[in-house]
Amino acid sequence: MQRLLSSLLFAACGLATTAAFAVDQKDLLPPTEAFKASVEQVDANHLNVIFTVAPGYYLYHDRIKVTANPTTAFDSTFPAGKIKNDPNFGKMEVYPHPFNLSLASKTAWPASTALTVKMQGCADAGVCYPPQTVTLKLPTDNASHAVQSGSKKDELFGTTKK
Repeated sequence: MQRLLSSLLFAACGLATTAAFAVDQKDLLPPTEAFKASVEQVDANHLNVIFTVAPGYYLYHDRIKVTANPTTAFDSTFPAGKIKNDPNFGKMEVYPHPFNLSLASKTAWPASTALTVKMQGCADAGVCYPPQTVTLKLPTDNASHAVQSGSKKDELFGTTKK
């Protein structure tokens, strides 16, 4: 089933490319601007892959894949997407807005972890992009949303007296 879906998506990209001639190419964002991904470490066992989707664009849920190097077993938790009635594929779950993909490991993520993120999306104008692949490395300071004590805090607020 997945192979059939992948083949259909590939064929649709060809059809969408034909439709692209009716769309002014200069009005379309490059894929690296339409779809961005970054990673944040929430804690030793949890990562968030942060997807930024430009207005007027969307990512297909079924076309997002994440692998880790070194190989680490993890569970992925996607947020609920929007159901789009695609004329070629029927009902598809898409993300037309920024979202976080939660990755939970039973063991701590190695500091050297690199995530390979594969994704594919389209513009509302009817143009689909070929699959994109990005590599994300963990932040070297294992940053989370919390302000850390020490030099980072001092950089933001100045040195404090003890």
